[in-house]
Amino acid sequence: MDNAPHGYCARCGARLGASDGFCSGCGNASHSLVSRDDEHLDLLGIGHYVLGAFHFFTCSFGLIYVAMGIAMLRGAFDFGPNTPPMPTEMAWAVTALGSIFTGLGWAMSIAQILAGRALRARRNYMLPFVVACFICMNFPFGTALGVGTLVVLSRPGVKERFKQGDLAQR
Repeated sequence: MDNAPHGYCARCGARLGASDGFCSGCGNASHSLVSRDDEHLDLLGIGHYVLGAFHFFTCSFGLIYVAMGIAMLRGAFDFGPNTPPMPTEMAWAVTALGSIFTGLGWAMSIAQILAGRALRARRNYMLPFVVACFICMNFPFGTALGVGTLVVLSRPGVKERFKQGDLAQR
């Protein structure tokens, strides 16, 4: 078994040895050598971008509750003189809960997008790690992305890349 450092061709994905000048599969120069860890980090980063944007969009539906609460406060749900008025406490509760859940969802979505950026830049190891733990609760896509992120982040080579990225940032 070959213990020499190796990678994969960026064009065709064929395995390359450290001394290979060109890919035997497609003839691509080996200076475009990409490791599987780098490829996995880039794909996970894109996944965090996409899922974060999707969560941001879906969490925006909480604004419907905010609008309904404001409409209740303004009397839009009063149906005539023979019906009792809408309790203002309920209107405030609907408005507050809609605002809180929308704000928390947006905050988590932004954290997820920032985690994707950190994964692609190989910086700030703890942010994607913590975000991956939280998104594991979002079944099924968040669970798959979170577990995949945790598995890749636990590799020693990936930890070393993040250390190098954090040192280069300073």
